[in-house]
Amino acid sequence: MMTRQESGTQRWESLSADLAGEDERDSVPARKLPDVTEARRLLKKLTPAEHEVFQLLSGGLMPDEIASVRSTTINTVRALVKTGKAKLGVRALYHAVAIVYIARDRAAAA
Repeated sequence: MMTRQESGTQRWESLSADLAGEDERDSVPARKLPDVTEARRLLKKLTPAEHEVFQLLSGGLMPDEIASVRSTTINTVRALVKTGKAKLGVRALYHAVAIVYIARDRAAAA
């Protein structure tokens, strides 16, 4: 039986493969990441629920864990991610998470 840690590790390895471009579904060329001001402007388009989900994703939680934290279903989390990505104008989840990092981490460093 797979432990929770092993399960999370396997999911992280899958996400890492996506980030490395090893997933043929994401054949879109890398887009230029926004600066801090643009990232903050983009995040203002999100509802509070979408913003919370992306914050939790950027903190390392997986969608099923976010559903548990938010006392909602995995389908609700998936829907929030889908609509949030559309509002941010990105196709890949890691681009959305990168925007959250830029708005949060680079602003804190300034």
